Amino acid sequence: MSDRHPDRRRPLRGGLRLQTRVTLWLLPMIVAPLLLLGWLAYVQLHDQLREQHLARMDTLLEQMDLHMQSKIRTAEANARLMMSNPLFQNYMRADDEFERYELLYGPLLRLLDSYQQAHPDLREVRLALSDGTEDVRWVRAGRASSEGLPTASLLGLEADGVQLVHDAQLGQSLLMVSRPVMLRDVRTDPVATPLQHYGYLLLLMDLSLVQEQMFAYQRAGQGNLLAVNHGGEVLLAACGVDAGAEALLADLPKIAAEGLADLRTGDADPVIRQGRDYIRVRALYPDHLWLGHVPGEQIAQATRGLGWLVLLVVFVATAGTFLMVQLALRVLVLKPLATLERAALRIGEGSWDFPALHRRGDEIGGLMQAFEQMVDRLQDSHQQIHHMAYHDELTGLANRKQFNDHLSRAVDLARRQGERFAVLFLDLDRFKDINDTHGHDMGDRVLRHFAELVSACVRDQDYVARGQPVPSPGSREADGEMVARLGGDEFIVLLRGLHAPADVLRVTGRILQGLEQPFVHEGVTLMLRTSIGVAFYPQDGDNAEQLMQRADFAMYRAKQDGTHRVWFYRDALVEEHRDLMDLQ
Repeated sequence: MSDRHPDRRRPLRGGLRLQTRVTLWLLPMIVAPLLLLGWLAYVQLHDQLREQHLARMDTLLEQMDLHMQSKIRTAEANARLMMSNPLFQNYMRADDEFERYELLYGPLLRLLDSYQQAHPDLREVRLALSDGTEDVRWVRAGRASSEGLPTASLLGLEADGVQLVHDAQLGQSLLMVSRPVMLRDVRTDPVATPLQHYGYLLLLMDLSLVQEQMFAYQRAGQGNLLAVNHGGEVLLAACGVDAGAEALLADLPKIAAEGLADLRTGDADPVIRQGRDYIRVRALYPDHLWLGHVPGEQIAQATRGLGWLVLLVVFVATAGTFLMVQLALRVLVLKPLATLERAALRIGEGSWDFPALHRRGDEIGGLMQAFEQMVDRLQDSHQQIHHMAYHDELTGLANRKQFNDHLSRAVDLARRQGERFAVLFLDLDRFKDINDTHGHDMGDRVLRHFAELVSACVRDQDYVARGQPVPSPGSREADGEMVARLGGDEFIVLLRGLHAPADVLRVTGRILQGLEQPFVHEGVTLMLRTSIGVAFYPQDGDNAEQLMQRADFAMYRAKQDGTHRVWFYRDALVEEHRDLMDLQ
C-alpha cells in the first residue's frame, strides 16, 4: 500500500461523542407515541397491500412458467421426432462425405424446413459431430444466424438438456434444447448392436412472444419478470426494465444465490426483500429461476394517503424538533459529509488529489479516516487491476485485448503515414502432447520459455509489453512493436518499420534458430517447434481483424506443410488456390 500520507493511519482519540450530541438534540421529541400509533397503522395497511401485490405476481409467474414449460415440451418433442426420422438417422450414420453432403444434405435441409413450417418458433437447428464440431446449421428464413452463440460453447453449457441462452450480438434470448444422437449401426445388427454416439442435435427456439408478454406486464405496471441462472446472469427479460429496477440488476448474483438457497431448504415460493422492493422467486429448471420484481413504489402509492394523514397529525409536534435536528445534522453530519462528497467526486473524475479532510474524534472522523485509507487501497487496486486487464497472467506479455487495441492504433498510424508493418502469428507445434505427457506445470514452463525466447528474438527496438503500464495512444511505446499471448499456445507479434520481407525473415529466423536449442527442465529434454504465419499491412489487409485472420491462415498453412515453418499470407493463398485447382 502507498505511504503517501502516513499520518492518515494514526488511531483516533476520544469516545463516541456524536451519538451523545445527537441524543441530546433529540430529547425534545416527545411525540413518539403519536408516531408509533400512526406507524403501526401504516405498516398494517402496507403489509396487506404487499401480500396482494405478491399474490398477483405469483399469478404472473405461474402463467409465464406454464408458457415456458409448454415451449420446452414442444422443443423436446421436436427433437425426439427429428432424431427418429430415417433421413436424419442416415445422415448422422453416413461416413462417406459424398453420401453425406451430396446425397443427404439437401433432403435434410428440406426436412428441417418442413419442421419450421409446422413450428414457426423454431429459429435454428444445428447438428454437431461427436467431438462438438458444428456440421449443419439451419436458420429460419429471414432471420439472422446466432453467430454470438458458437456451437462448442453451447455444448459446453448443456450437451443433454434445456438451457436459456442469450445472443449478445442479436440482443435476443433463445431456448436451447440439446440432445446427444445415439443410434445403432444398422449395417451390422440393428437390434443387438449397442447404441453409438454420432453427435448432437441442438434446437434454438424463438422467445420473442414470451418477451412481448413480459413487456406487456411491465408496461401495465405489474412489475418486472426475469429468468436468471445460478450466477445471476439475465437469460430472459422484457425489452427493458423499469428505472426502479436498477438495484435489482445490480444485485442479481446475490439475489439468485439467496433464492436458490431458499428453494433448496424447501421454501416453495420464497420472497427476497431488496430495499423497498420485493422479489418473488420461482424455480424454472435446475439452477435457473424466475424472478418477479414487485416495486415498492407501487405499494407506497397505495398507502401514501395514510402517510399524509399521519404526517398532518404529528406535524405541529415535530416542527420545532425538526428544526433542531436539521441544525444538528447540518453542523455535525451534513457539512463533513459534503466534504467527503466533494472528495469522492474528485476521485470519480480520475483525480487522486483532494483537500485534506478535517480530523475529528467521533464517528464522522472515523469515517473520514476510513475514507482516506480506502483511497490509498483503491489506488493500489486500480493499478493492479489495470495491469491484470491488459496482460497475460502466465507469461506477463500483453493479452488479446491490449494487442487488439494496439494493432488498431498501428493501422490508423500506418494509414496516415503511408507505412507498412507485419503481423506474425505463432503456434507451438504438438504443445498438447507436452501437456498430456509431462503435465500442465511443464506446459506452463514451456509457454514462459517460449514467450521469453520470442521477446528476446524480436529486434532491440521492438516493444515487449511485460510488466509495464499500458501505453497511452500516440506515445512512442503505443506506436511500436508488441509481443502478445492470445491464449493457449498461440502468440502474436507486431513488427513495425519494415522495409522488405527480409526484415521479417531475420526475426523469424532468430526464433526458429533459438528453438534449435533443447528446452531442459528437471531432467526432461524437449525439442520445441513452432509454425509461423505472416501478414503484411496494407498488402494483406487494411484493418486489425483482417490482418490477424490472415496471419492465422498463413500459420495453419505452415503447420500443414510440416513443423517449424514460416509462411507468408500471399504464398499461403497461392498454395491454397493451387490445391483447389488440383482437386478440380
